[in-house]
Amino acid sequence: MRRFTHSIISTRLFLCIAVAVLIVATIGSSAQAVDTIELTSGRKYNCKVVGSDKDTITVDLYVGGKSYTRRLQRSHVIAVTINGTRYENNAAKPDTPSTGTPSTGTPSTGTPSTGTPSSGTTPAAGNNRPTDGRVQRTSAEVKALIQRVGQTKPDWYDSVPLRYPQTLDLSWPFPAKGGWNAQRNVGQYIWQIINQNSNRFKEGIRFMHHLLSVNKNNPATMQRIMKELGKMYKHFLGDYERAAFWYQHSGADRDQFAYIHLAECYYKLGNKQMAMDLIAKHPIQFRTIKLLADMGETDRALRIADSAMRRGYADMAAIYAADACRVAGRLDKAMEYYQFIMNMPMRSGRDGKRIQKNQKRARESITALQQIKGLDLNRIADGTYQASSVGYIGPLTVSVTVKNNRITDCKVVNHREDQAFSSITAIPHQVVQKQSVIGIDAVSSATMTSEAILNAAAKALAQGVR
Repeated sequence: MRRFTHSIISTRLFLCIAVAVLIVATIGSSAQAVDTIELTSGRKYNCKVVGSDKDTITVDLYVGGKSYTRRLQRSHVIAVTINGTRYENNAAKPDTPSTGTPSTGTPSTGTPSTGTPSSGTTPAAGNNRPTDGRVQRTSAEVKALIQRVGQTKPDWYDSVPLRYPQTLDLSWPFPAKGGWNAQRNVGQYIWQIINQNSNRFKEGIRFMHHLLSVNKNNPATMQRIMKELGKMYKHFLGDYERAAFWYQHSGADRDQFAYIHLAECYYKLGNKQMAMDLIAKHPIQFRTIKLLADMGETDRALRIADSAMRRGYADMAAIYAADACRVAGRLDKAMEYYQFIMNMPMRSGRDGKRIQKNQKRARESITALQQIKGLDLNRIADGTYQASSVGYIGPLTVSVTVKNNRITDCKVVNHREDQAFSSITAIPHQVVQKQSVIGIDAVSSATMTSEAILNAAAKALAQGVR
């Protein structure tokens, strides 16, 4: 019934948009009129809706003072506002969140609507008001959204086969027994087979749900599986509702390492204060610097980094500080942090290897930032350009296409990264979307790869400067 209801709602949205577009065209509305579109990712953009069909909505997006056309899957859209009238993908109010534990194994057969609580709701006093186009939700709305969506099947779930080596020990003992064997040990199978093959991401999620059923009488293993599900939904697919649901039930809010991922989910779902409150309950870690920077708290992130640089792992603190400055567009300050790493004395052992690796990253970043500072798309000739940079494992190559002073395509064409998650596609997508290599958030747990992609893209673009 929920699937059928969702189909009706989606059809109504399509008809409403189609009629609205027809009316706008009929009355000769100005091409500069601004509509808005709200996406399930939490982003909200000014745009011009120019058409729709049963599966997609076509819009001219306005980003950074420029317009470009995008066809968006309707399943990724919460609502559109055309000439002041808001058309929701699902007008249903959020359910009251349950305090019960999640069911194990296969998620509920009810397919969640892609619609979410209306962003037009007046927020409670004191709530954050994001300025980056992200949909804002109250804490009650976020909690209801997580509960409603989190325990249901993704729309792709039934089409993905349950496939795994029959030699795997599904009890997932920890620590793993014996030496490295990705055909025997579940954790090693995830690391080597699932994480390193994007075409198996969804398959990995289905496998984790299967493990929940197998281990339903082992609380410790269940907790580890739930945490892994949260990680997969977040890092593989950017499905923050389901990621938060499974992180919550794994006890991530009490975990000194995993809490930062749950906090990021809260922010991505539209409530910065929930993220800040969770951060305040735990010791600071390096990933905290990144999340604070992503949330616009750059000065606070840098204070934490500066304090950490006076203790151990100064190179790591400086790397995260530099990345924070890049997100904020403070390139000169980023250069200072990279230069700090370059000036660090060499050490022996594991610390020396890590510092040497970070010095390579810093050197690459300094070169890229020097080129970024003078980069102007209006001065880049049409063409496709390629350049390489140093990633986590080794060099990666990025191709960037420019036409009519716009970046029309960006992609990683060669790499050896083994835990890149969604960064290989997500970062190039952001480059095209923002028409820039500045102010782009790195993918969590793949920051080195993300940074390398941006460095390579910057060097590629520099080749076309006239």
